[in-house]
Amino acid sequence: MNKIELYRQINASRPDVVERLIGLWGNPEFRGYVDELMDIPAADAKHLPDELADVVLRLAGEHRKEFPQFGEALDAKLESILDQNESFKIIAARFPRIAKRLRLAWGGKEFRHYIDELLNDTRGGKRQGFPPEVLFALHKIVEERRWCTISGFLYNNGLRSRFSA
Repeated sequence: MNKIELYRQINASRPDVVERLIGLWGNPEFRGYVDELMDIPAADAKHLPDELADVVLRLAGEHRKEFPQFGEALDAKLESILDQNESFKIIAARFPRIAKRLRLAWGGKEFRHYIDELLNDTRGGKRQGFPPEVLFALHKIVEERRWCTISGFLYNNGLRSRFSA
């Protein structure tokens, strides 16, 4: 799906969001706005439903591809680390869609938001739950990411690191 189609999907329910995303396209603040969108609490009327959040995250991925100067080198290093991470491999083997979204969210605020959605039932008891090994892997990857953040590997929403680019 190209960026125009992604914009159309978002525009169908949130034209205000599309207007801002278009205005920020090609700007380093694009990622910060996506982070803000992912941080809106579920109780807030401006909260993005999961389906729409997925589309916004895919659009953010397109932005990263088109404007690598805003963090692609770091994204590649983070992806390499995730590919070698045993917990991530367990999640990816059983739930590839969840792994894809974790990969997209790894360096930003949306990671915490997405993990909270996964681990806390927001569907009124209708969520099936994860197999024990996947649940353990999810908790472990949260701790590993927290360690990376504390050690200085990630900071400022994951857009900068101590790595040389």
